[in-house]
Amino acid sequence: MRTGKLIALSGCCLSFSASALMTSDFTFESGSDSSNYSAKGKPVNTYSVAETLPQDVLSNVYSMLPEGTLVNSAFIAPERYSSIDIDEELNGAEFATAKVTFLNEGAGYRNTLGYFVFDTNNPPINKDEIAAHVIIFPNTSKAPDGEMEEGDTIDLNVQLTAGQTLAFFIIPNGWGWSGSYNNIASLGSWGTPFYSYSNLNPESTSENRRHNVAFIDTQNEFLVLGFEDIYRPDGDNDFNDLLFTVEVSPFTAIDGVNTDGSTDSKYEPLVQENNPEVTVTSVYPSSDTYATMAFEDRWPLMGDYDFNDVVWRYRVTELLNGQREIKNITFDYTLQAMGAGFSNGFAVHLPNVNPANIASTVLTRNGEPVTHQVVQSGGEAVLVVSENLRKD
Repeated sequence: MRTGKLIALSGCCLSFSASALMTSDFTFESGSDSSNYSAKGKPVNTYSVAETLPQDVLSNVYSMLPEGTLVNSAFIAPERYSSIDIDEELNGAEFATAKVTFLNEGAGYRNTLGYFVFDTNNPPINKDEIAAHVIIFPNTSKAPDGEMEEGDTIDLNVQLTAGQTLAFFIIPNGWGWSGSYNNIASLGSWGTPFYSYSNLNPESTSENRRHNVAFIDTQNEFLVLGFEDIYRPDGDNDFNDLLFTVEVSPFTAIDGVNTDGSTDSKYEPLVQENNPEVTVTSVYPSSDTYATMAFEDRWPLMGDYDFNDVVWRYRVTELLNGQREIKNITFDYTLQAMGAGFSNGFAVHLPNVNPANIASTVLTRNGEPVTHQVVQSGGEAVLVVSENLRKD
C-alpha cells in the first residue's frame, strides 16, 4: 500500500475491541530500554547480511507479488502455510533457532513487526491466549520515515522444538506518525495486529483473514514472508507491504522441508515467476513419506465397508515451470492390500488435462516398462494402470 492510498482510506477505518490486548503487553526482542533503539525505531543490535543476501531474492519476490497487483489466490489458498511449523527433523540438535532479515517495504504506514510461538496442535483461539507478543522491529520503514535497510537482521531469542509453530504479526502503523525509539503508539488503524495465524484476524471470511504469504527458497534455505497491512478486502491486496526472510536452523526442522532438501506442497516455492527455464519440484506428501488411499468396491450398495478392497501407498512428484505449469508428473503407487472378491481395475484421472497435451507416458511395474492406455473421459485424460489388479 502506497502513501497516496492512505488519504482515501483514512476516514473509513474500522475499530475492533474484542480483545483486551494493549500496547503495554508487548515485549521486545532487543529489550525494553529505549537506549536499545535509534530515535527512528531501529534496534541497535541489528546486523547486516546484505553482502551475502542473494541478489535475486527481491526480483523473484516482486515477480510473484507485483506492486499494486491483487495477490495470486493460489498463494493464499487454505492448504498453503502462512506460519512455520516445526517438526522432528532437527539433525541431532535439541532445538531449532531462527533469525529474521528485513528485505523491503511498500507501505505508507510505519508498521511494526513481531512474532509469537504456540503449540501447533493447540493454537490460540484469540489474541489473549498468545503467551507473548514479541516485537522484532518497532518501525519497519525505510528512510526517511525509518532507518531499515535490506539485509538488516535480528536473531530471535527462541528455542523451537517439534510441535511448535513460529508465527508473525504486524501492527499497521503501530509506530505511528510521531513514534520514537521502541514506543508502540497504538494497536494500529484497526485496533488490532494482523497475524500470520489468520484465525486471529478480524475479517468476516476466511479468505479475507489471510494477511500474508509464505514463499520457500530451498536453494538459499529460508522462507520469505510478505504481509498486507490493510483490513481486507480494502487496499490493493498486493501482500508486499512488508517483506522479510525467516531462516530456521536446521532448515529441515521446518515442516514441509524434506531431508533431501525438496519440499512438499505446504509452501509456495520462491521463483522468478515469468522465467520459463525455472523448474520447481513439489512432492506430496513428502519425499520420504507416503500417503494411503483405500477403496471399498461395493459402496454404497452393499458390502462390509471395510475399505480394504484395494489399498495403495502412494506419492506424487510434480515438476513445474515458473508459471506453475506442469512439465512432468510422477505417480508412485505400491499395492498394500487387496481384500476384494472382485477383479478390480485401477486408473488415474487427470482433471482439466486433455490427452492431446500429454507428450508421452511411461508405466513401469516392479521397475519394468509395461503396456498401458491413456483414454479420454469428458475431454480429460485417464491413465489406465491395470484392468485387472488380481491378474497383474
